[in-house]
Amino acid sequence: METDLLNTEEKARLTKELLKANSELALLKKQQKQYAVWLDEISFIISHKVRSSIAHIQGISSLFDEMKLPPGFATLLKFIKRSAQSLSLFTVELSSYIDKRRRILKDRFL
Repeated sequence: METDLLNTEEKARLTKELLKANSELALLKKQQKQYAVWLDEISFIISHKVRSSIAHIQGISSLFDEMKLPPGFATLLKFIKRSAQSLSLFTVELSSYIDKRRRILKDRFL
């Protein structure tokens, strides 16, 4: 009889622990889904908004190549082009990094 009581108490304790663990797991899964959505949103912003602005800067800079510019302006244009190219490369790297993280998250957890 005493062992039945202990087993009942032990079962109740273990059930409580299991319910708590399941609740925590459900919360973690919800957070992972939210993180995946956030990664998708960041990826969209980079690919459509940031890269678009960089492409416009590069396009406008290229238009100036066809014009006869004062020497000082040509030097500034060169720096603008380098900066735009650097930003373009960075956004490609950042997009790649985010896409890898998103794939890992979806493959492993979602």
